[in-house]
Amino acid sequence: MRLKVAPFLFVIIVSTLLFADPFEVPKPSAGMVVRPNMTGLLGQLMQNNYNAIDASVSWAIGEEGYLCVHADKITYLNQGLRIKNEFFPLYYGFGGMVEFQKNAYTNTNLLTRLPFGITFKVRKNPVRVFAEVVPMVSLVPTMKYEISAGLGLRYSF
Repeated sequence: MRLKVAPFLFVIIVSTLLFADPFEVPKPSAGMVVRPNMTGLLGQLMQNNYNAIDASVSWAIGEEGYLCVHADKITYLNQGLRIKNEFFPLYYGFGGMVEFQKNAYTNTNLLTRLPFGITFKVRKNPVRVFAEVVPMVSLVPTMKYEISAGLGLRYSF
């Protein structure tokens, strides 16, 4: 039963995030994210100048390997860090994640995510570097709190 409910809930979360704002859509971006225990591919679709949909597929290879799929609604703040002539926008968001684990005891986890991060846009270049911290609450199969962090690159096209 758990295995059937988690993907269904994830589809509902992603559908809600994708169709939330009917604004003009600027350029999408894609990239790579690296976390201490996994790596993956990500994409971001800007809905307007301040809101974006961020999604990724990440994996860990090894004895406790797993696959993670997440989607977040991201909001960029006008405020950020200014260092000399450079501006580093801050962002926050809300989303969900499904983990498919290799472990026989718990095969699927459903989590809520609250990402907080900072972005650096390389001048006159379509590359953006970001760092984020993500508190998460596991909802299925058991309630528990986790925290994740990551670094990544996005290339706008």
